[in-house]
Amino acid sequence: MLNNRILLSSPCYGKVDPEILEDWMRLAYHCGRRMPEYDFFLGIKTKSEQFRARNVIVEAAQQYDCDRILMLDDDMVIDWNNQGHKAYDFLRKLIDHDKDIIGALYYQRGQECMPVLMKKLNDTGYRFLRDDEITGGLQEVDVAGGGCLLIKTAVFDKIPFPYFSPEYQ
Repeated sequence: MLNNRILLSSPCYGKVDPEILEDWMRLAYHCGRRMPEYDFFLGIKTKSEQFRARNVIVEAAQQYDCDRILMLDDDMVIDWNNQGHKAYDFLRKLIDHDKDIIGALYYQRGQECMPVLMKKLNDTGYRFLRDDEITGGLQEVDVAGGGCLLIKTAVFDKIPFPYFSPEYQ
């Protein structure tokens, strides 16, 4: 049975841009104002490698008895095109899909600007999805980037610690 507790969290290695902090403050306000059926907790882990921070965040969610963890990387801007409160409705949409793990579509920064969604090619190979392969709705993928994930905390009862480990090329 769910108790409607959500940990809003971020693995923050260093300083976070003021633009990001302002956006997250609007997210927190939105959650408190427009989602009163949920209790929200904040979990920011600084000065740690991303995988270590994510493990600490999971432990915090378990201590707070949270049902879900929203993980946002420290460079994610939610209301990037000034939609106002509509931009922050993404969280309710993710919750309403009722998946164990669900992410939001976002794109890499840099030259290629690829969507951070991948398809498995074989036992060791993956490729980024092309824009024409993205449906614009709920879509199963083999890999979703960790920049914006909503995870049911119960998932971590089924896998051994550490839940996250370093990424290697």
